[in-house]
Amino acid sequence: MRSALKWFLRGLAVLALSILLWGATLGVSAALPYGAAIWSSEWLEHAKPSRQTADRCLWFCRARPIEMKDSLWGCHYELQTGERCIQYRVFGSREWPIDVVYGPDGHVRWVFESYE
Repeated sequence: MRSALKWFLRGLAVLALSILLWGATLGVSAALPYGAAIWSSEWLEHAKPSRQTADRCLWFCRARPIEMKDSLWGCHYELQTGERCIQYRVFGSREWPIDVVYGPDGHVRWVFESYE
């Protein structure tokens, strides 16, 4: 009888630990990209860096050039002569992209944050 109770309690402890680890993993995976997107977009908005500086500081993002029609919040913006738009995806996620318009001088002109 004691042996069965002992194994039951061990199984219950393993189950509780598994649920706790699953919850922690889910919480981190949901919060980390959102926090990174907020931090990176605020930094981009206030610092107005060059493309090289932005790429170095946004190492956790995948960057790709896009057309403005593909931007969720910047789709109505018309690129001026010499401007181009780069989309940064936080940890490669399709959610919460950050669309940055660079001017001909290579510095940030506009930041469109699609997670808002």
